[in-house]
Amino acid sequence: MQLELNREEWEELLELVRTAYAETNPELHRAASHVYREQTRARRELLAALLQRLEQAAQATA
Repeated sequence: MQLELNREEWEELLELVRTAYAETNPELHRAASHVYREQTRARRELLAALLQRLEQAAQATA
């Protein structure tokens, strides 16, 4: 699947992923449930990988 975005859309997507990633850190520390903590950790890893891919693609097209 490919998605074409203009510059403004790309920057908004990057900001959304960065924000979501940043929000997982306090969630990890507040998680009372082991299951929720593991789900949050998995989400954080997924967001980190996605963010890395998006940033690399942004540099390649710049």
